[in-house]
Amino acid sequence: MRVTLRVMSPQAPTPAYRRLSVEERRVQLLEAALALFAHRPPEEVSLDDVAEQAGVSRPLVYRYFPGGKQQLYEAALRSAADELRLCFDEPREGPLLARLSRPWTATSPSWTSTTPASAPCCAAAASPRPPGPRPSWTAYAGPPPTTS
Repeated sequence: MRVTLRVMSPQAPTPAYRRLSVEERRVQLLEAALALFAHRPPEEVSLDDVAEQAGVSRPLVYRYFPGGKQQLYEAALRSAADELRLCFDEPREGPLLARLSRPWTATSPSWTSTTPASAPCCAAAASPRPPGPRPSWTAYAGPPPTTS
């Protein structure tokens, strides 16, 4: 009987595990939930789906959102609304006309260069739309999350 020994070659090192802060974990869970809610109605999204999307356990989702899916959904909506509000908030400095007209000039190519860095959604909204029928929301939200 012949025995062959294989020498394992070293693989790429696994990145060191880093514990997320409370705020980082909350943001991670909200982003995972928003990605799912962008493609499916809330009644079709479970906390297990959110946990899987975020790469965490279901009890961890409950730790951050003890009110369950309803509390998570409300927090996700609030988060999305706050981000959208940043796109339309009036800047505190500069000429009044420029400050008030900023949200209405969103389709101008030069507008993206004046967009505050704190409003990441504005740059995406300012990108030119291709001719033809308007794409569905999923075209803007990206591909649906994978669940396996």
